[in-house]
Amino acid sequence: MRENTILRINLSDREHFSAYLFKSGDDIVLIDPGAPAFVKRLLKQIETHTPLTSITHVLVQNMIFNDLSVLKQLESEGLRATLITYATESIESAGIEWPVYGIADFNYVWTLSNGESLMFYESSFVPCAHSFMTYIPSKHALFSGVLFSHNPRYNDNLEALSKSVKRTHETLIPSSEFVVAMLKKVAEHPLKRVYPIKGDVIDDDWLDTVREHVIKHDFYNASEVLLAKQSQRRRFNYIGLSNLMLKQLHKHFDAETIKEAFTDDTIILKQNESILEVNQSSLEGYKLWNRFFDNIYHTHGVNWLALLEPLVRKYARMYNVRLPKIYRSQIVKQQIQSHTHKEQSDALKTELENVNRKLKSTIDQLLRDPVTDIYNETFMRQHLRNELTHALQTENTRGLLFIEIDQLSDFNQRYGKTTGDESLRNAVYEIEHAGQDHLVFKQHGPALIVYDPACSQASLRDRAETILERTENSTLFVEPITVSIGVVTLKEIDADLTIEGKINRMVDYGLMRLMLAKRRGGGQYIDASNATDSLYKGSVLIIDEDEINQNLLLNILSRASFDAVIANDIYEAYDILSTHRIDVIISEINLSKLDGYQFKTWVNNHPAFRHIPFIIASHHKNRDVIRRSNQLGVDIVLKKPIIPEEIIGLIERYRQRRIHYG
Repeated sequence: MRENTILRINLSDREHFSAYLFKSGDDIVLIDPGAPAFVKRLLKQIETHTPLTSITHVLVQNMIFNDLSVLKQLESEGLRATLITYATESIESAGIEWPVYGIADFNYVWTLSNGESLMFYESSFVPCAHSFMTYIPSKHALFSGVLFSHNPRYNDNLEALSKSVKRTHETLIPSSEFVVAMLKKVAEHPLKRVYPIKGDVIDDDWLDTVREHVIKHDFYNASEVLLAKQSQRRRFNYIGLSNLMLKQLHKHFDAETIKEAFTDDTIILKQNESILEVNQSSLEGYKLWNRFFDNIYHTHGVNWLALLEPLVRKYARMYNVRLPKIYRSQIVKQQIQSHTHKEQSDALKTELENVNRKLKSTIDQLLRDPVTDIYNETFMRQHLRNELTHALQTENTRGLLFIEIDQLSDFNQRYGKTTGDESLRNAVYEIEHAGQDHLVFKQHGPALIVYDPACSQASLRDRAETILERTENSTLFVEPITVSIGVVTLKEIDADLTIEGKINRMVDYGLMRLMLAKRRGGGQYIDASNATDSLYKGSVLIIDEDEINQNLLLNILSRASFDAVIANDIYEAYDILSTHRIDVIISEINLSKLDGYQFKTWVNNHPAFRHIPFIIASHHKNRDVIRRSNQLGVDIVLKKPIIPEEIIGLIERYRQRRIHYG
């Protein structure tokens, strides 16, 4: 048997009882050896792992599922071990010649020869008065006895396992209060595995969930429910049953509120410490049972009846206790059903509100930049889509400012990203206070974007100058800063473009002018009036449905002074080729309408476009993709994610080839 291991011994395939062996150093501990019917199987399985005589300790955690005759037989087979049990009297009287200790004799902690500790916790009445559990700190293991016992055939299903544990508890434990009390005793210890006396080991994958289900499960096995059974007649203790109902009510309401239902002399309650019980009654038997619920209904209404109904029906099912008459009243039945439906409806409504609130919070997080906490470019684009569906009623136009701190990269390198992020937040503050009626967004790259929903070219320039001056004079930054600004208005954009096309073109112009401002030394703005440098080296058509890939290529190409024209599908690409001079085409293969190969086939069949360099950019690059691409004359297949230097170098060369073909 290997060092520091725990082995389960299956004592019975039918009853599912278990014994356990624990090896630590030179000591081997046998836990709960079982009943006489299983002793042959016990001895056989022990011998497959270790000689019987190597066992140094035997733990008997209760005397319901263990028997003294088994200990005598183990002794007759040559076992000499230290016996640890709850109390020593019954063991000593049996004449077993082993050292015997009660768990209280050593203050509930036994230390093995190598220093390993075994900790013991009383579990009275689970299942009998003299019972205990054993915890091994080094293994985070609990030998739980009846607690967590179950039928092992449900081990492969978490819900079924939880139900089996709860059924076993109901069968063997007086009430759920005993379960909760035992769990509290070991709550201070971490648990990785539980070893019950019935069933298989429960490990930490499912243990927390099973424990949660067990704690929430409420049950009472009151022995006084059924007082007598003669032939077919049963006599019930209705006072005991009423006390169970009071206990259930006391979980939800204080004692004084409950007493309001029992102000006459027919049922008199008393309270001993925290327990509320029926003290005496002028009624007996079923009359008492009926009057108890009549009082509750007339004082507190159907809500309290609905609360008690599951428990009432449980005892009716278990012991054939007659239902109180009020539960058989059709009117009350309808009231209870109505109340139950309302509770379910309210619970569903609350759950739906929680889901919607979490969903709204999640969506908001996805649409906000985590550094600046302002809405990101994705949100801005959607906002522009909504805005551009409505025409302005004045001579004004809509404008965008693309703003970048000229020293941001230097701050990140010299002071670290924390200072760089703080600089971005300070820039947002200054821009937001540089005027009114504008919105600030965070670009997917390092830039900030200002949207003015109603402006003129002159007022947008004034806003850019105000931002330049305010940021340059700000004392919020680690060092004085300047910003570069690219300015673009909707009036500059072709009115025949789609809304998506207009947005993409505005973003293209804004980013290109931002780059031009930085190339000119920063600390300035560029708009249509002073963008005298050639903005673009050439035009590239991008066909991709993924907005992230679109923005990635757009940023790469814009920084290299290329005009990127976006098409979301093949049909948009047809229109763009017919109205724009395109130097290079970059296409994804997988598109929702027609794929990239079908578009390349169309390009090949069109004399005006067949010489345009064609790049496939896709997450899928394999032999089939390359073979198909070669057949169609695709210039190159690139695997995403795109390397900026690679794509720019290719486009530069292909553009020169495009110029050659005219």
